[in-house]
Amino acid sequence: MLETEIHVPLLLFLTFLGLAVAVLSALENRVQWIASLCAYFGEGCRRTAEFTLLSIPIAWWGVGYYLLLGGVIIGIRPLVFWTVMAGIGVELTFLKIMATIRAFCIFCLLNAVVVVLLFLAVFDAARLWEALSIILLAFMVSDYLISRENRAKTAAAPEPEETTAVAEIEGEEIPSEKVEKPLAGRIYELKSQMYKLKREQLDEIITKRLVQKEADRKGVSVQELVDSVLSEQKKEKDTAPGPMKTLPTTDQAEGALQGYAETLRDRYDVKIYLEEPDLPFTEVSLEGSPTRGPADAAVTVVEFSDYLCPACRQAHEITREIKDQYAGKIRWVFKDFPLPAHEGADFLAVAARCADEQGKFWEYQDKLFAAEEPPNTEQLKAFAEELNLNLDEFTQCLEKEAHRSQVESDVEEAKEAGISATPTFLINGRMKTGAPSVEEFGKMIDEELEKAKV
Repeated sequence: MLETEIHVPLLLFLTFLGLAVAVLSALENRVQWIASLCAYFGEGCRRTAEFTLLSIPIAWWGVGYYLLLGGVIIGIRPLVFWTVMAGIGVELTFLKIMATIRAFCIFCLLNAVVVVLLFLAVFDAARLWEALSIILLAFMVSDYLISRENRAKTAAAPEPEETTAVAEIEGEEIPSEKVEKPLAGRIYELKSQMYKLKREQLDEIITKRLVQKEADRKGVSVQELVDSVLSEQKKEKDTAPGPMKTLPTTDQAEGALQGYAETLRDRYDVKIYLEEPDLPFTEVSLEGSPTRGPADAAVTVVEFSDYLCPACRQAHEITREIKDQYAGKIRWVFKDFPLPAHEGADFLAVAARCADEQGKFWEYQDKLFAAEEPPNTEQLKAFAEELNLNLDEFTQCLEKEAHRSQVESDVEEAKEAGISATPTFLINGRMKTGAPSVEEFGKMIDEELEKAKV
C-alpha cells in the first residue's frame, strides 16, 4: 500500500509511543512513581489493570500488540492496515469497559489517542467498508472474550451516589466519600442496628393490629382472644411429655401471641416496606494476592483475615466448605489484615506469603489456622518441612521478611476500604463482616451467580 509506505517513519514513531504507554500501564502495580501518577487521576488505572484476557493482564496484551505492529510495519507492510483497524476495534472495548465501570484511566486515554493517530495515518477512504468490517469484528470478539472473563468486575459496581463536599480548605473540597468510605463497615453496623430497632417496633405494631382485627372478626374482645390463644398453648404444654406443666411466663406469652399473629398475616394481606440496609460496596486491588479459582469466575470473594483471630479460625472451616462447594464457579482471593491486638499475626502472614512463593499458600494457611497456639519461628519452619517446601528458600524468605510490604499494603488497603474487623468478606464487592453460616454464605454467592446470568 503506497500510502502506508510514505508514513512508515510516522507509524514506527506512533508504535513506539504506544509501546511506551503499554509498558507504563503494565508496570503500574510494580513501580511506585507510576502508581502515584495514576493515583493522581483516581482509581481508574488500578481498576482497569485488574482486567485480563486468558488470565493475562490487558496491559501486557497491549505490549504484545505494539511489538506485533512494529514487526508488521517493518516486514509485512500489506498487513499494516488490517492490524491498525483491529487495534481500533479492541480499543473500543477498553473505552466501553471504562464507561461500564465508570472509571477514568489516564493510560487508556493516552493509548486511545495513539490508536486514533495510527488510524489517521493509514486510513484510505477507498477501503472504508473494509476498515469498518475489521473494526466491528475486532470489537465484537474482544468485547465478548474480555467481558466474559471479567464479568464480576463489570457487574459488581452499583450506581454511583452523588458526592458532596463536607469541608473545604483554601478552596479545595473534601468529598463526603473520603470520610464515609473508611467508615463503611461501622456505618453499616449502625444502619443495621437502626433497622433492627425499627423492625422490632414495626412487628409489635403489626401484631397488635392483627390481633385487634381478628378479635373484631370473631366478635370478641382483644383480651378474650389473647386468653384463648394462651389457653390453647397451655393445653399443648400440659399434653406434652415432661415434668414442667406451669403457666407460661410473660416472654412465653408474648412469643405465643407473636406466633399467632404470624398465622394471620396472609389473611389480612400484610406487606412490609421497611427494607434492610444493603451490604456496603467497596473495591480493592487483587494484584499480587493469593488466588484460587478461575480468573473469569462470575463471583469473586475477597477474604480479609488474621491468623490469630479466634473468629477467623472458626470462619476458616466455613470458607473451606464454601470453596469446595463452589469449586470452579468462584474465585477466592486472600488478603492479610493482622490486627494490632494480635501480636505476631503479621509475621505469620509473612510466613504464609513465603510458602506462596513455592505454590503452597493454601496448604500452609490451613496449618496456621489449625495451630492450637501461636506458632514460633521453628514451628513455622516445621510446617514448611511438612509441606515439602525448600526449607533454605523458605527460611531465607522468612528471615528477610520479604513480603512484609505486601502485608502492610493489604492492611492499609483494608482501612481505606472501610474494613475494620476480621474476618471480613467482599462478595463481588459487597462487604460482609463476621463469619456467615455456610447457608448464608451460599445464599450471597448464589445471588451473585444469578445476577451474572442476566
